[in-house]
Amino acid sequence: MISRCVLILSLFLISSASAHHSRAVFNLDTNVEIEGTLVELAWRNPHAYVIVESIDEQGNPVEWTFEGHSIAGLVRNGWNRNSFQVGERVVVDARPNRDPQRLFGLLNYVTKANGDTLYAFSRPPEDTPPPRRPITPSTDFSGTWRPVLDLRQTLVGGFEPPAGWPYTQRGLAEVAIFDINDDPGLDCESYPMPRITRFPYNQHWEVSGDTITIVHEQATTVRNMNMNSGASIPATHVPDQNGYSMGRIAGDGALIVTTAGFAKHKMG
Repeated sequence: MISRCVLILSLFLISSASAHHSRAVFNLDTNVEIEGTLVELAWRNPHAYVIVESIDEQGNPVEWTFEGHSIAGLVRNGWNRNSFQVGERVVVDARPNRDPQRLFGLLNYVTKANGDTLYAFSRPPEDTPPPRRPITPSTDFSGTWRPVLDLRQTLVGGFEPPAGWPYTQRGLAEVAIFDINDDPGLDCESYPMPRITRFPYNQHWEVSGDTITIVHEQATTVRNMNMNSGASIPATHVPDQNGYSMGRIAGDGALIVTTAGFAKHKMG
């Protein structure tokens, strides 16, 4: 399904790639390796793109487009907009398109002529992560958080209903009939609660009095959680996609959040 965001398409459409789309078009169980010359590193959100000119099996020049992570995700993996120069030789490892006629893949990593390799979505298990400054544990849930996801969840978790959640019978029925092409992200809609909690990006939590404000990286969503004991939904609340959240700290230190007051949304 082609994204219906005309403005974003006009900015981000590169070759056959659109700004948002289902990753069901990629075969995540196999890889292709393409050697060629870098034509462009499109340093853009929501996805950066690597474009490489290569030679096909018939000896003809062809142009491949590879979709990468967001800028924030790439920076965490050591990239910057000058990591590669136009004209340099590279080897790209990627998940291919299920349609072999489409030279459009999901980027895994790029290796330079000197052997340096930059990964798009994760580092290899044996790779030593860069040292990080010591972090003081949070005592009130303030700080920057990110869900723990494996590579496959990072690649497709934003485009299909989360697996393993304790759905009600009605929820299970909705999951069963959900079409991956109905993902709201394809219409450039921000994800609602509780889906936004599994967005594979940072969330900054700021505590002020009895309120926790949550700002999501790579999204326009800002949530407020009422931590006042005995809180209820105020009469002035206008139903929206994130609802009204009320939190409490359980005896074991767990944060229990109750959210209600939702507006109708295609994700439920």
